[in-house]
Parts: sequence; C-alpha cells; structure tokens
Amino acid sequence: MISANYNDIKKHLMSMRLKTYEPGYDVYSKILPRLNEICCKSGDSLEGNLYYSGQMDFSEKFDVAPEDRFRGKRRDYSTYVLTGSNLLEVGFNGGHSALLALSVNVNLKYTGVDFGNHPYTKPAFEFLKNIFGDRIDLILGDSRDILPQLAVSSKKYDLFHVDRGHDYNVAFSDLSNVWNISNHGDVVLFDDTNSGVASWYLDEICDFFVATGKFSKIELAILWESNQHILLRVNK
Repeated sequence: MISANYNDIKKHLMSMRLKTYEPGYDVYSKILPRLNEICCKSGDSLEGNLYYSGQMDFSEKFDVAPEDRFRGKRRDYSTYVLTGSNLLEVGFNGGHSALLALSVNVNLKYTGVDFGNHPYTKPAFEFLKNIFGDRIDLILGDSRDILPQLAVSSKKYDLFHVDRGHDYNVAFSDLSNVWNISNHGDVVLFDDTNSGVASWYLDEICDFFVATGKFSKIELAILWESNQHILLRVNK
C-alpha cells in the first residue's frame, strides 16, 4: 500500500528530471552530519553505504556532502520506498539508508535487521530513534535466525531491502527467507548486483530464484538509474 501522499510522489517524479536532485535532502541535511559523527567516533571504520564509500575518512569534518557516484542509487532507493508503507531492511549498519527512507517517505515505518557487530550500530539507531520515534525499529541478530521468526510473526511488511553483506550463504538465505515473509506481488530491492568479480554470485543468486519462479525481475526504463541493485517481484 502506498503511504506517501500524492504531492510528495509528484515532487519526486518531477525532480528526477534534474541531474543534481537529491531526494530527502531538505529533511536529512541537518541529521546526516551528526549520524556521521556518531559512527566515526565509535572507533570503527564506517562501512560503505548509499552516501559514502567504505573506509570514509571524515577527518573530523562530518558535514560531508553525499558522494555523486551514489546519487543514482539514492534516487532509485527513494523511488522504491515511496511505493510502500512498511519497510524491512536486512542490513542496518550505520543507519544511513534508514535515514534516507524515513526522510523521503514521511509516512513510512522502518524495521532494520542487523548482526550488530559494529560498535556504531546501536548508538546510530538510538540517535535516529530519538528523531523518528516509533517509525523506526531495529532487531539485532543474525538475519538467518531473525527472518524465519518474522515469517511466523504478526508483523507485516510490503517493502524489503536485502543489503546485509556479500557472503554467498547469507545472501541466499536472506532472499529465501524474505520470500517466506512476503506476499504475492510485493517487490524486493536486492542490493550490490553488478558490483564486480568479488560479488558475481549475487547476480547468480537472483537469476536462480527467478528461474525457480519465486521472483520475476522488474525493469524500469526511465526511473531506474543504477545497475547495482535490482527489483524482484514476489510470485506466490
């Protein structure tokens, strides 16, 4: 169910014509530097996300503009989160994609699943929780354990972002478990496809699940700008 209001959707779609358009920037611009600071002062290097490359060196300046190289992914992700009302994201990390989702769709509810192995993950969540309240939740644990539990719970989702990591077993398990949680017609955003030799099997996993008939690939001609993530429609 689309929760975003018509005017927000129209604004986004019309703004996509502008090459420099950054979805949600008017909402998150003052929040992002503080989130960066929390992550970087944890003593651990911040992993790559929709805003920055991995191992980013902020050099004590945390008000750093999002990298242009990921603008297409941010715009795709924003289009996706405007199409539903309740997002389940596998891979919270430092909360950067959560911040973007909640900024773009002001009616969206977000649930993240994360192993919690980075010291910045919990403080980043608590910071965002203070801002977004009951719109955001985080479940700490191995997604291979958590997702099967969600499949038999009463909680329902209509958006799914799979972005935990590049391990073959984890990626295969996550996509399989998301299928169990989802309903027919739901759309899954699967991240880091076409990302190079190191993660070629992510593309193969997606193709395999398409071959089983559990998913169908969705191709968007105009709105989709990056080839490093794909949309999969659930078939049941």
